[in-house]
Amino acid sequence: MELEQPEAALVREIYEETRFKLQITGLAKAIYDKKPAKVDLVFRGNIVGGTFTPSIEISDYMYCDPGRWPQGLPAQQKKLILDILARD
Repeated sequence: MELEQPEAALVREIYEETRFKLQITGLAKAIYDKKPAKVDLVFRGNIVGGTFTPSIEISDYMYCDPGRWPQGLPAQQKKLILDILARD
């Protein structure tokens, strides 16, 4: 098994699932959890090319302003986004 850097894996996955080309601009946050043991890496990035194509995993995409969230977005994700934006 060949190891893949997290940034490269994210760029590849976004492309495979949306056909968007992504440029990672940095790590926004690392979240450590003990139960279950995991590390979530949240990256900043820009779409730099490609044309959206729906896939089995992603049927649509949207841009939204903070506080004008899509229906069903979990409160924990809203808080994470606001926390990251507050650091700018």
